[in-house]
Amino acid sequence: FFFVFLDIMRFTLGGDAKRESIKRQQSLPHNLSSLEDSMERGRTLRAQSVTLMRGCGETLHRASGSMANSLTNLRQLTENSIVDDITLAETGARPFVYVCAFLSSMSSLLLGYECGVMAGAMGPIVDYMQLDVVEEGIIIGCVSIISVVGSLMAGRVADQLGRKMTIAIGSILFAAGALLSAAALDFWVLLIGRLITGVGVGFAFVIAPLYTSETSPSRYRGVLTSLTEFFIDCGILLGYLSNIVLANVSNEWRWMIGLGAAPAFIIMLSLLVMPESPRWLMMQGRTAEAEAALRLVYPEYEVSDTMAQIQSVIDIESKHGCDWTTILRPNKTLRLTMITGLGISFFQQATGNDAVVYYTDRILRDAGIVEQGPRL
Repeated sequence: FFFVFLDIMRFTLGGDAKRESIKRQQSLPHNLSSLEDSMERGRTLRAQSVTLMRGCGETLHRASGSMANSLTNLRQLTENSIVDDITLAETGARPFVYVCAFLSSMSSLLLGYECGVMAGAMGPIVDYMQLDVVEEGIIIGCVSIISVVGSLMAGRVADQLGRKMTIAIGSILFAAGALLSAAALDFWVLLIGRLITGVGVGFAFVIAPLYTSETSPSRYRGVLTSLTEFFIDCGILLGYLSNIVLANVSNEWRWMIGLGAAPAFIIMLSLLVMPESPRWLMMQGRTAEAEAALRLVYPEYEVSDTMAQIQSVIDIESKHGCDWTTILRPNKTLRLTMITGLGISFFQQATGNDAVVYYTDRILRDAGIVEQGPRL
């Protein structure tokens, strides 16, 4: 039975394999036909792709040729057009504008001198008047505090009396404060002199860039208004030099402070050659004087256009107005401008550079440099 079973299984399996082989042989032509169809479709797609790429290449070639022709036509049109016959006017400024910017920026020299000279004069003042730390801080800091009041007053005075008169008032206040401080015999007189000096400093710090910006052509305005910062540094340097030169003179601190009146008088004398601000003159309706002032600093061909621009700005300001409500409740544009301007001013002072300059003498003394000569 076992061998019979094996024969039956062999027959059965062999029959299945044979039948499967027959089926594969019968389906082979169909599979070959499907393969041939797939290959034919592949050849067709390849031919279509080649045709498409050839068409794209021809299109790009035609487009590049059209672009080249367009550029050639444009070049010929430009060469034959009237544009070549137009000559742009040369832009520039009269040399006198630099003189005006230089003289007006000298007002900021007063601020720098006051800051620099007190660095060397404060030590002898403390020794002479026997000031304590609080009184010393008041004498030094009162100028910075009261100069805010002077700055707020300067704008109103400049609109009412003119830019030149504001420069003169600031110089007179600074000279008066310097002379009174130099003649002080006690703390209170010195404090009053310093307060007057602070008002003058506030005037000078506002009017110098204002006058320069209103008399300078717009393309030079940024450079010329930066002279204000330059003269502040020059004033600090002059203050240091006066400290060194007058260190061995009797009552040296009086001479150091009193010499601050000299730059103020020089600034007042310079007003004799400086023109009034053209913008302020036009605000007052003095058009002829404004035109004469512009001819001193602007090229002849720009005078009429500049006057028209100034008048348009004045008309806009008179129509819309500007008061403290505009400042306290600004629109988005003005708010961003104020944040930028006030932020720069705040962080410039927040660094404490002025405080370091004022207290240089005390810092060096606490560092162990006892003698005044080496400290200076």
